[in-house]
Amino acid sequence: MRRGVTDLNGWGDAPGGIIVMRQGENALNVINSVKRKLDELAPSLPQGVKIVPVYDRSDLIERAIGSLKSKLTAEIIIVSLVILVFLWHLPSAIVPIVTIPVSILLAFIPLYFMGITTNIMSLSGIAISIGVLVDGAIVEVENAYKKLEQWIEEGRQGDFHEVRLNALKEVGHRFSFRFW
Repeated sequence: MRRGVTDLNGWGDAPGGIIVMRQGENALNVINSVKRKLDELAPSLPQGVKIVPVYDRSDLIERAIGSLKSKLTAEIIIVSLVILVFLWHLPSAIVPIVTIPVSILLAFIPLYFMGITTNIMSLSGIAISIGVLVDGAIVEVENAYKKLEQWIEEGRQGDFHEVRLNALKEVGHRFSFRFW
């Protein structure tokens, strides 16, 4: 007894199949594996029979990730320029500018070792976190710059490194996360 009907582009009845992906798998890897397997099967199909993919989301995934990567790169460049303009002191601006790519790199290291690939969610999270990173870095650098300026005006009393460390401690606790 027939239980369903599949139609392909209004050409009439056609057999259909669905690829089911396991939970936690990388969609793009699964799609590429299925495409390779279909290419292997193609020569063994009867003459005139072909497998026609109807819904292939690999292009959507690649375009979305490409768009996010380009926006992330643009965000890093724009934020770096804004930092340079507002701090107007190149040595001070280098700290937040270097913080961005280093922290992004550090975010990808655990993902790599855990076998987790980047996806739209992870790239979006990184894009959002850039704002937090830059905010903290700018506040810390501005405070250190101001404290060092005062230290110089007061005749350089005390250790440079101690002044810098105290300046970071003064504002650093506002940007740390507590897990208790």
